[in-house]
Amino acid sequence: KNSIIFFADINSSNKKIDEVIKNNKNREFYLLVGPEGDFSLKERDLLKSMNNCIPISLGQNILRSETAAVAGLAMLNSQIN
Repeated sequence: KNSIIFFADINSSNKKIDEVIKNNKNREFYLLVGPEGDFSLKERDLLKSMNNCIPISLGQNILRSETAAVAGLAMLNSQIN
């Protein structure tokens, strides 16, 4: 599908989602947030193996899942609009 999936990865230092969004305005964007304790290594490797999945950092703090979802959506929304 012609979409981009950002996934919150505690090990990622990627904060350049603005460039990805600017270069892909006509695509749909999705955000995946892992469970408490983060994605498993197997899940993270699977996501990274997919061409349309991009790991992103939500900052240095470890967030609860529900907080990470709100923070991630706010980050994406600020770049899209």
